[in-house]
Amino acid sequence: MLPRAHGAWVMFGVPFVVAAGVAGRFDLPAGLLLTAALALFLADAPLVALVRGRGRARAIRYATSCGVISGAASSVLLVHYRLYMLIPFGLFAVAVMG
Repeated sequence: MLPRAHGAWVMFGVPFVVAAGVAGRFDLPAGLLLTAALALFLADAPLVALVRGRGRARAIRYATSCGVISGAASSVLLVHYRLYMLIPFGLFAVAVMG
């Protein structure tokens, strides 16, 4: 269920590493954002498998666990750190995911 394309991993990781480097820090909110984004990135393959009708039970478990992890990390960012500007960015990310 993990993406096999190395380019996809690079396109996910490099912008985050560059942004953390430009900001000059990697703290707990940045780690939570990385966790939430990585979980959504990893949810793409099982969602595609569900659409194609392959490995249904495994894909549902995997996509659900990724969604729970992403939701938990995102909710901490929204509730505790009050980073409400993540909502429009998240909606945009979901819109272009498919």
